Amino acid sequence: MNKMFHALWSTLFIGDEKRRSLHEILKQIPVFQDLTAFELKFVVPILHQREFQKDELIFREGEAGNGMYIVQSGRVEILGRSASGADVLYATLFDRQFFGELSLVDGQPRSASAICSEQSTLYGFFKPDLLELIDKHPSIGTKVLFNLTTVLGNRLRDSNVKLMEFQGQLVTLRGSNGAQ
Repeated sequence: MNKMFHALWSTLFIGDEKRRSLHEILKQIPVFQDLTAFELKFVVPILHQREFQKDELIFREGEAGNGMYIVQSGRVEILGRSASGADVLYATLFDRQFFGELSLVDGQPRSASAICSEQSTLYGFFKPDLLELIDKHPSIGTKVLFNLTTVLGNRLRDSNVKLMEFQGQLVTLRGSNGAQ
């Protein structure tokens, strides 16, 4: 990793009180929720904390993805572009929510942009750190990957349901317009 990356994201070397707080946060994140306290001891040091200012861009749609983010505090908006080029708000995320996890498994560009809508503290969990975790602690890495695929599968299922609902509404709308 380059020096600029490390200047923006500091690896956490934290005291017991903050470590307990971070453990509580991670237990609520599906990617880490079934890790034991012992296993979390190997994850906490590879998380990177960063403060973001209001309106600061976290990443832009189309950029290479490098990891997922966990909101410790603050508010993050996930935005995409419509066919007409207008910004579309996909989601607003708050404390103890996460985003960007797809970039841990695919090499594709970001599918949306993320921006802080208020001052926020985020933890980054980056692909090189995941790969190192898998290499050094395969059982922990396997749990994280399994949980990650479960999260991605659930999100895909939710998207499919929403797509089917939208298609149903579209059919209903076309039918009501045709009846006039």
